[in-house]
Amino acid sequence: MKSKNGMQIAANTAEALAEIVTSVSKMTELAGEIAAASNEQAQGIAQINQGLDQVDTVTLQNTAKSEESAAAAEELSGQAEQMRQLVAAFKLQERQAEATDGAAAKVPQQCLT
Repeated sequence: MKSKNGMQIAANTAEALAEIVTSVSKMTELAGEIAAASNEQAQGIAQINQGLDQVDTVTLQNTAKSEESAAAAEELSGQAEQMRQLVAAFKLQERQAEATDGAAAKVPQQCLT
C-alpha cells in the first residue's frame, strides 16, 4: 500500500512538474512577444521623433524664408514709391509741355511772325 501510495505521489508530482514546465514555456514565449512588441514600439517612437525633428527644421526654414520675403517686400515697396515719384515728375513735365504747346497752338499763326 505504501508503494502504491508513493507511486501515486510520484505520478502527481510528475504531472505537476509537467504543468510547471508548460507554464514556464508559455511565460517565456509571452515574455519574448512582449520584448518584440516593446522593440517595435521603440522603433516607432524613434521614427516619430525623427519626423518631428524634420517638421521643426522645415518650420524654422519657413520662418526664415517668411522673414526674408517680408524684408524683400518692404524693399520693393520703397522702390515702387521712388519709381512712382520719378514717373510723377515726368508726367508733370509732360503736362507742362502740353500746356505750353497747347497755348502756342491757339495763338494765330500771324501773331508768331
